[in-house]
Amino acid sequence: MIMAISYSTARLKAVLHALIAITVVTQSGSEQHLNGRWTLTIETDQRIVEHPVDLRIEASGSSRLVLLGPVNGDDGLFRGTFNQNRLTLNGLLHGREASMAMTLAADSMTGELDGELYRAKLSLRRGPGVMPEVRVKDYPKVFEGVWKGVRENYYDPGLSGVDWNEVHRKYFPLTRASRNDGELAVTLRRMLRELKSSYADFHLSTGNPAVRLKVDRVEWKALSPTAGYLAIRSFSPEDLYSFDSNLDKAMDAIGGKRGIVIDLRGNRGENLEAALAALNILLPDAHTIAYFVTREGLANLGVASIDQVDPAKLPSAFVDNPAAISQFKGAGMYLAGGKYKRPYTGRYIVLIDELCGGSCELFAEAMREAGVADLIGRRTTGALSVSTSVTFTFVQWFRLVRHDVPGWKMTLPMMDFRTAGKKRIDGAGIEPDLKVERSAGEDGFLSAARRKLESPR
Repeated sequence: MIMAISYSTARLKAVLHALIAITVVTQSGSEQHLNGRWTLTIETDQRIVEHPVDLRIEASGSSRLVLLGPVNGDDGLFRGTFNQNRLTLNGLLHGREASMAMTLAADSMTGELDGELYRAKLSLRRGPGVMPEVRVKDYPKVFEGVWKGVRENYYDPGLSGVDWNEVHRKYFPLTRASRNDGELAVTLRRMLRELKSSYADFHLSTGNPAVRLKVDRVEWKALSPTAGYLAIRSFSPEDLYSFDSNLDKAMDAIGGKRGIVIDLRGNRGENLEAALAALNILLPDAHTIAYFVTREGLANLGVASIDQVDPAKLPSAFVDNPAAISQFKGAGMYLAGGKYKRPYTGRYIVLIDELCGGSCELFAEAMREAGVADLIGRRTTGALSVSTSVTFTFVQWFRLVRHDVPGWKMTLPMMDFRTAGKKRIDGAGIEPDLKVERSAGEDGFLSAARRKLESPR
């Protein structure tokens, strides 16, 4: 009997030790089920941005999250730790340092983003349970498609002086070593960054809008009996007729003021046509705005770069004149202004900041070059480029056919731009006439604008 009891106790101890071991393994590997595709929502007062993301958490708690949606110059990589259901990460957003802190609850996370440019609410939810768009073993084929797509479609056939074959030798081994979509995206984005050009990007497209405004695209009000306020939150391509109509209403309401503050802060400048349409209404008369050249245009003009182009010899047109636009043939000068029924002859102050990019920057500089506005705020992004999605393929050798790469998109700049004053904005940004420091209290941008309007010219 005593031997039987001892035997049972020994077995019981063995079972307990096994259970403890299983528990330890389960706890140390519990984070592994979080790895994979999630959807990250970044919500500010003005907009909601959604990104598919790739999240990876090691047993040690070391973590990395990669934004798979458009990042326009960043690599989308955030690194940090996961500890006691708390995920903390650091990386770059819009080229500036930002941190994320989120807490896991069930199968979702919520938290906050704290960045140099703004703060935002965060939510992270599981992505749909779909098969990966491209198998890991096919990553080298994706690389070849992207690499060749740049060589064949980038606006500068000289690829900005970059040795593209050397780039292949540098990044192809890194692509082959990639183990998941996040590592693939970071590698190919860093390769595209060798071009030193904005809007060269590699990202995953979900088919849904990546950005949604929470506020009206155009807002206006009276600041005082002599000053008006006009906010243009986005130069997006959606519903340009409504955009024009709202700008007309705004100028009907505040166009009689002696001065108008145009607030472009946070405007990402998604669409050139929308910015030119706004200039048509707000500039009192017609002006040359900017000229461009494409790869085709360089060949037609027999030059190597836009710096060899004489803008005075280029065809010119308003953006709403398709017949004249058709004569550009890869190079041309855009005109804008003088199309509002009562041309505004007062004084403009334009507010800009670090988030103002693309056609937002062109709009602001065009107002200044036309001599009708002073710029107040902070240096802009420096991302003026017209980009387009480039189809790239890989070959399924066993079928001897070419396939578009599903889900993944590459955007490339298709034009080199200069303002009418021959200023290059891409990569440089524009400096305000009066710089304003950010503060947590009073809106210093708007206060500076009001003081400027009250001062003599």
